[in-house]
Formats: sequence, structure tokens, C-alpha cells
Amino acid sequence: MRLDVAAALLVLLLVAAVGAGILLTRSPGGTTRVPLPARDPTRVAVLYFDAPAGDSTLTAIAHGLTSDLISSLRTSDLTMISEPGIARFPPTASPAAVRDELDVGTMIYGRLEQLGSAADSVRVTVRLVGASMAEQASFAVN
Repeated sequence: MRLDVAAALLVLLLVAAVGAGILLTRSPGGTTRVPLPARDPTRVAVLYFDAPAGDSTLTAIAHGLTSDLISSLRTSDLTMISEPGIARFPPTASPAAVRDELDVGTMIYGRLEQLGSAADSVRVTVRLVGASMAEQASFAVN
């Protein structure tokens, strides 16, 4: 149950962060206020979240979280790379290599880690990265 709450909170935070990033680059009339980077920030890839090797439970949760994020972020304002589109990249893939190959302006990736010995205590760390790789937001939910 605690994992469900953490996953829901994480999805909500990510949707808010991506939405805020898009709104900050556009004026109310829909025209651009600041020059956009060469890559379109509304073209988004959510990479499979990483989990400790050998932990099938966290790996399954990581894959489910990735799927849920892709589904939750599908809006008319965003172009999401599909799961088959990201499937060839392992969770440990270089974000710069993924960005270049998929031609995305925004990437989301992260890691799940078990905290202590309690099976229901998990830390989810998420990174939201812009095309320049210098624009990063990172947060963790325990």
C-alpha cells in the first residue's frame, strides 16, 4: 500500500514538473517567450527506472512506474516516446546517448532502492533532464 502512495505521489510530481517546464517556455498566447533549445522540450522520453540487480519485485515496480509515467504524461502538449521506443535502452544507458538517438528535448529517468530490511520501504529517485543536459531537476520520495 505504501508503494502505491509513493508511486502516485511521484507521478503527480513529475506531471507537475514537466507541465511547469513547458509553461515557462511559452507565453499565454502560445508563442515562445524565450528561445527554445534546438531540441523540442515537449518531445519526452521516460527511460526504464533502474532497480537493484536480482530484485525482481523492485524491477517489476520500476517497469510499472515507467509505464504509468508514459501513460500519465500523454497529453496534447507532449510527444511521448513509446515503451517500444525506449525498450532497447537499459536503465543504465547514458542519458546523452538516449537524447541523441531519440532526438528528445526532455528525459525522465530514475532508480528504486529498498530502504533497510522493511519490504515496503522504498526510495524512488527521479531525474528530469533538459536537452542541454545542464538543466536538471532531481528529487526522491521515501
